[in-house]
Amino acid sequence: MHGTSAASLAKPSERIKLLTTDTNAVYAPGADRKGDLLWQRGGTLVAQEFDADTLKFAGETHPIADIRSGSPVGQMKVAISTAGILLYGVGYASTQFTWFDRTGKPLGEVGEPGDYLLPFRLSPDDRRVVAQSVTAGISHLWLLDAERGLSNRFTVGAANNTYPIWSPDGRTILFARLGSRSLFRKDANGVGDEQLVTHAPSDLFPTDWSRNGQFVIVQGIRGRKPLSVTTST
Repeated sequence: MHGTSAASLAKPSERIKLLTTDTNAVYAPGADRKGDLLWQRGGTLVAQEFDADTLKFAGETHPIADIRSGSPVGQMKVAISTAGILLYGVGYASTQFTWFDRTGKPLGEVGEPGDYLLPFRLSPDDRRVVAQSVTAGISHLWLLDAERGLSNRFTVGAANNTYPIWSPDGRTILFARLGSRSLFRKDANGVGDEQLVTHAPSDLFPTDWSRNGQFVIVQGIRGRKPLSVTTST
């Protein structure tokens, strides 16, 4: 998880941590500089009274709306005007995977519609799709059978998993876990536990796996770098 902190512009290095959360927080101004701080908890936008002078909370946290939205980098789809008007996005658009030929003609649908997000990846043999979907505010990876239309959840637990890529032989899926600053791998058949591949100073997002299976290109806050990995045999 990430945190939300406050600091004076006169002393920006002297930060006070306010929250531990997977998303950013936004401040809604109020009378006498006693407004509200809003953040996302699971799939719910919540608020709590907040004194901007003392940087202290008051009262209890209360729900504002069911939003079930966000982004891979933990940004809520929430904005507040200086007059205190709240604007927020609700949920994710339902997505239907569809085959197209080179001319753009639709050839058929893949699986059932769902709340799938970018990125998603087609397996090397074109028979399966690994996709990211959000349920109750948690991002899981799913495997879709492109031939039979069946789908199964690939990752388990309450962690937010994203950016899946296939190994060249199609036996392994590598993915990132938001907030963990780590990459994990798991057999593409879904059997067995996931394995830690590497840990870094900041979150990493895998984007491609070399054809010889020896390197993965990952994107981090400071750019891209090669990462050596070993594929399953």
